[in-house]
Amino acid sequence: MAAVSSPATLIGASAASLSATLVPPALRRVDGPAQVWLYTSHVCRLELVLYPGAAGQPQVSYARPMPRDVGTATCIASLERGRPS
Repeated sequence: MAAVSSPATLIGASAASLSATLVPPALRRVDGPAQVWLYTSHVCRLELVLYPGAAGQPQVSYARPMPRDVGTATCIASLERGRPS
């Protein structure tokens, strides 16, 4: 996956791609066919909902950033691997 610049960039991303790009989620919950992944940093929370795609593998169908006094791009960047938190 390329750099994450907005929630729309995450739509369609696979679980493996998320694991390679973002820090580990603080919470993973299975709710029927859906998986809810919640990420947190000192400036942000990000909620992702993954559903099985055409190949049956989970992929992001919903992404909701919840920034704390920062822009959405800064919020998401705070959750990328290799970035200082």
